[in-house]
Amino acid sequence: MRGFKAKYWREAAVCLAVLGVLVLSGPWAADAGEKALPGVVLGETHSVGTPIQVDNLVVFPIYASVHEDVGEFETLAEALAGGRAVVREVGAEPVPPQVQRSIGRRILERAVGVSATNDAVDEQVQQVQGGGGATVGTLVIENTGSKAILVLAGTVVKGGNQDRQVGQDFVVGPKQIVPVDAFCVEHGRWSGAREGEATGGQFGTVGVLASKRVRSAGQYEKDQGAVWENVALDNADNDAGAETGTLMATLDDPKVKAKRDTLVAQISAALDALPDHTRVAGLAYAVDGRVHGARWFVNHDMYRKFRPVLLGTMSVEAITAQHAAKSLGKALIAKGVPQKAVGTFIQDLRKVKVQKETATKAMNHNAYRENDEGFSSECVVEQKGRKIQFSMDFLTK
Repeated sequence: MRGFKAKYWREAAVCLAVLGVLVLSGPWAADAGEKALPGVVLGETHSVGTPIQVDNLVVFPIYASVHEDVGEFETLAEALAGGRAVVREVGAEPVPPQVQRSIGRRILERAVGVSATNDAVDEQVQQVQGGGGATVGTLVIENTGSKAILVLAGTVVKGGNQDRQVGQDFVVGPKQIVPVDAFCVEHGRWSGAREGEATGGQFGTVGVLASKRVRSAGQYEKDQGAVWENVALDNADNDAGAETGTLMATLDDPKVKAKRDTLVAQISAALDALPDHTRVAGLAYAVDGRVHGARWFVNHDMYRKFRPVLLGTMSVEAITAQHAAKSLGKALIAKGVPQKAVGTFIQDLRKVKVQKETATKAMNHNAYRENDEGFSSECVVEQKGRKIQFSMDFLTK
């Protein structure tokens, strides 16, 4: 009897071990010691969680099984508020030649790691300063702090000669000065004064990104005319006029801001109440019953820093859709969206081969994909010989 029991327990242990291997090697597999990700699986490392819906806005948490430590970083808003960064027009300020050369030398030597000749430095100055005149398509970000700054495509900055949105993701390293792509979101101003006050060629940030249609026209389509058209649509839908045609007419509208803050607070509370909220690395969203996009980050901390911006952006899009429907006498579209729809949209884009890669003047490069349904970009930084995906972005067409 004793031998039978021993044999029984040995066989049971083998069965349990085999079952454990099957579970860990299945589609819900996680790292050793980690429980399976909740929701609908997105490849091996991410999943789409249960939707949170308020009116016509549906937000989905994106979970990650791996959260990499990429060192200290901050948002552009944090760096500007702390005096550790400046966003300015290209050539907005008269800079003495010796200072120009010093700036150019710092950029060039940091890039190549050797002493630079004066001719090479002057060429770098020409590139960054744009020949001495402010330009629409480029801004300069100077990071004077000790942390890297992640700047998201679609970041709206107001001031300078006209309000802009940043044209692609940038990771600006400590003590780095870089030119960044930009698109105008203010059609009727080219002046160093904004609302009667001198800007000094510098900019402040806004707590949201440009809307999906405005950002897509710049980041993915590279079409300044389409950017202006979509800014006008956003303002018209929100009945928010401005003499200069700036997107800030919508983003600064008191009623829009009040509704936005309410939505952000509601959804933030719901996200914080999730059982696995510390495993969330990003968000996907839908407006009026249709998937609009998704964005996730390399770790939970980075997601937490950008969550207010992402939720604010989603909320403004939902509010804009509400106002548009009301003006047309249509009912609010408040239907749910299945997690599978988000998963299918993302997975179909991830199957597409990278069609274009852009090396920025900052620490990162961006890889782009496109299919009939939408666009995606991948922000990649090389650290210690490894390519690390800082962020993935998806937008529907």
